[in-house]
Amino acid sequence: MSEEKEKKIYFKLRKHLDQFPIGLPKTDSGVEIKLLKHIFTPEEAKIASTLSIFPKKAHTLFLRFRRKYSEDEFNDILENMAKKGGIFRYRKGDKRYYSNAFLAVGMFEYQLNRMDKEFADNFDQYLDEVFFDEFTGVDTPQLRVIPIEQTVEPKTAIATYDYLEDLVMGERGKISISECICRKKKDLQGEHCEHSRETCFQLGGAADFYIENGLAREIEKEEALEIIRNAEKEGLVIEPGNTVHPYAICCCCGCCCEVLTNLKKLNNPADFVHSNYHAEINQEECIGCGVCLDRCQMNAISLIDEGSDTDTKQSKKVAHLNLERCIGCGLCATTCGPEAIHMVKKSDKEIKIPPKNTKELYMKIGMEKSEMKNK
Repeated sequence: MSEEKEKKIYFKLRKHLDQFPIGLPKTDSGVEIKLLKHIFTPEEAKIASTLSIFPKKAHTLFLRFRRKYSEDEFNDILENMAKKGGIFRYRKGDKRYYSNAFLAVGMFEYQLNRMDKEFADNFDQYLDEVFFDEFTGVDTPQLRVIPIEQTVEPKTAIATYDYLEDLVMGERGKISISECICRKKKDLQGEHCEHSRETCFQLGGAADFYIENGLAREIEKEEALEIIRNAEKEGLVIEPGNTVHPYAICCCCGCCCEVLTNLKKLNNPADFVHSNYHAEINQEECIGCGVCLDRCQMNAISLIDEGSDTDTKQSKKVAHLNLERCIGCGLCATTCGPEAIHMVKKSDKEIKIPPKNTKELYMKIGMEKSEMKNK
């Protein structure tokens, strides 16, 4: 195959993937083509260019290629594409369904066992050039932030979709745990993070996919809760998929997570995060210890010198919160010794009720993207 013909195949795939709710925008550098070449052979790229984000039976997909492959050959190619993390596959009885995957959340995460430093560096470059804008360019994000529930009183005020234990204990399918892809990427780039590695959960059909492809191990609900509690102690932000019944739950750190590290660069990260709570500081109770500063992943808290204490005549520093930076994770409140920080539910008009499921989520994102293009 000539170089020019191969180039056209990958350009066609990029254009195909760019039509979806989370697209694959073109860059001047062409780094996105390098990412696609890591994941797809030219033959696989041709097939991927005919798929959709809505899963279809393997046999239905085969009909378009029946003159080139036997059905067994075609099924093997599809399965290999899924194992390489280029497409998503789920089972229903003895039937297999396949669909395109977004770059993120999707193909990037599926490279857990295949990522090398070149892919990691190329992904960072693509993120900086265009993809972070694509990722955050609509009102509805793929992930949301929920508070650590012990920081919210009364607990009955927490909706089920914001209550972590309900999300885990209410799951009817499998639960799996995998390494954090972002920390894996940083390790390859020589930027080791001190946080635990097994902190990414998949639920239901996503868990089946991860387990069957050797990306994760199945765990029981009790172990899932234990891992999450440890993640909270480590200061990780709990980010489930932005649906009532999430497909995944991430435990993220501000040093590695691609979402958090890039949000931190903004002046107003709170505007780009769906969270129904924010922190509130009782400054009369604050002793200025500064523990909350280390716990906050968004640099939303600062210590301000408020003059001398009238009794001790010593300088008194008090924590102040920047609401434009607070994403409502609750990490600051859990380690506040004097209990000067607690989580407050936002006003009714600010409350974000997540879409029911993944299909509704991406339909909503797709509509928002379409409306923006038509403005």
